[in-house]
Amino acid sequence: MTPFGSRLGVSGGVEARSNCVSTCLRLDFSYVDPESGEIRVGKTSPDPQRLEYAGVTYQCVEYARRWWIRNLGLTFGDVPTAADIFGLEEGLKLPGRTPVPLGRSLNGAAKRAPRRGDLVIYAPDPGDDEWRFGHVAVVVDVDLDQGWVALAEENYDNRPWRDPTAYARRIRLFTVGGRFTLMDVQPGAIRNPEGGRIAGWVYPLTTR
Repeated sequence: MTPFGSRLGVSGGVEARSNCVSTCLRLDFSYVDPESGEIRVGKTSPDPQRLEYAGVTYQCVEYARRWWIRNLGLTFGDVPTAADIFGLEEGLKLPGRTPVPLGRSLNGAAKRAPRRGDLVIYAPDPGDDEWRFGHVAVVVDVDLDQGWVALAEENYDNRPWRDPTAYARRIRLFTVGGRFTLMDVQPGAIRNPEGGRIAGWVYPLTTR
């Protein structure tokens, strides 16, 4: 546990902050300047013409949106939960919010490896308060030879990132028969009792 709003790390110029504990929810919203990355927090946007809506402050979806806005010039529509991102069919190109088709790769059956900027989507678990809405993290580095993917995120465990200038943590990547599988287990480990099940990863089709 870390105090709400504590800086956890930064990747791609996008700062992650603590939500205190994963089940905490404060009904304030973040709005981000696509050019500078500046964040403003409030019940409504203080500058609708300049700032893009990011989401509920310091939640995982909010970080994913801010990362896409800052690094890809993309955003995506509102979703009930992080897990629902896996069902999105389009993102929005900024400025102008032109629709951009999204692709998805199913974990364990994917022929396309995760790439920087992809959104890793965790499946929901209704029986677990910490996983009932799933989770989303941003791929910021991939090593196919070593078998790992580095993630940037908020509200996973709310601890300072393993590398505060690059990524929150690394998870294992397997290839079997030309199909890719991600597991919420650290490289070199064989289990993670607190981890979640990964549904797959989502990405814009027109920028790849």
